[in-house]
Amino acid sequence: MRTSPFRHLLLAGSILSASAAPAFALDAEDMLSKLNAAATAQGSLSFTYDDVEESDDGDLTVSGVVFGPGAEMTDASIEMEQVAPVTLNFEGVREDGNGGYTIDKVSTFDLAFSADDFAIDIGSFTQGDIKVPASPDADMMSGMNYAGSTQAADITFTTDGHQVAKIENVAADQTIESGTKASFLGTVSGIAIDLSGVDDMEDEARETLRALDLMEMHAAVTVSGDWDMQSGDMNFSTYEIAVEDVGTLNISFGMTGLTLETMETLQKLAEEGQKAQEIGASEAEDGQNPSQQYLLELGQKIGLSELRLSFTDDSITTRALQYAAEKEGMIAEEMADKIEVDLGASLSAMNVPGLADMVTTAVGTYFSDPQNISVSIKPQMQMPILAVVMAGAAAPQSIPKLLNLQITANE
Repeated sequence: MRTSPFRHLLLAGSILSASAAPAFALDAEDMLSKLNAAATAQGSLSFTYDDVEESDDGDLTVSGVVFGPGAEMTDASIEMEQVAPVTLNFEGVREDGNGGYTIDKVSTFDLAFSADDFAIDIGSFTQGDIKVPASPDADMMSGMNYAGSTQAADITFTTDGHQVAKIENVAADQTIESGTKASFLGTVSGIAIDLSGVDDMEDEARETLRALDLMEMHAAVTVSGDWDMQSGDMNFSTYEIAVEDVGTLNISFGMTGLTLETMETLQKLAEEGQKAQEIGASEAEDGQNPSQQYLLELGQKIGLSELRLSFTDDSITTRALQYAAEKEGMIAEEMADKIEVDLGASLSAMNVPGLADMVTTAVGTYFSDPQNISVSIKPQMQMPILAVVMAGAAAPQSIPKLLNLQITANE
């Protein structure tokens, strides 16, 4: 499973920040027990260690550290295993006066995980401005274990012995205000992807990637936003993926109703999905499906306040049109016209006045001179997602106006 390395990397990072061990006031056994409790509560992971040493200046060295699944994780969910124990180095460990601790910095090197034919190696991992609560409390950010800054460098992903991706640096900063508000900024730079060594790729996929010059790619990602857990407002002001010689995708959106209660419902939904995979849909008891109830609850609480997607071309559109045209025995201009006509016909059949004209005008403008194309939604009034779905089912032609849908190109 290709997504599991990223998931386990993030969870391992949560444990690293949780592993902030005060060098005084508590014995090592009691201290590490509290750290394990915080790590398990937030990431369903735990850790073991061989030894703890305190330096003269109060810094800590925890050796023989191995991360693993917590008690709530089943054996079926274990996919990545740590290759070898690591040493965690802690600097500036202090009591916060409330039974918790603050740590200036925690770092480790050469952290590696593997699963079957897949492996991920992290050259270095560092976190700073770490807060460790006296006891986990998911109802308040002040009761959570978190780090103000995180940085990982020299990350490589390998499959079947071939390096398929490398990341030079990952950096993230977050600020907690009043125990309920958070702002965040994350960057992933120096992404290099090389698919030429993937042996089990289908011939058609390989041919397409080669034709589009996508076997090797270089990219960067930037994410920023804020979340108020009491009001439930979450805003992603920036979600940018930039790929050289392809283009830049920008996404910004705002959501409402994402309170801690809603997040708990999302967690329950994920757990039900995991159970369904383990027991199989045919074995559901009495035909009951808790997932449907959770989805209904979420649909009544979560709303979309605004959304904007834009793509700025960096030559991929021309290559894609040429490739698609060659397969159909056309030239690029003919393929662009065909796509525009087909889109118009499909949208006209939906009987949504103005939508077909807006889309075909934007697509035609973009294909004639690929620069940028954007889609934006800003509802006239705040309403939960379920209300929008019901309105769409009752009167589909009202949706573009209800959502204030705009599609433009080269602006």
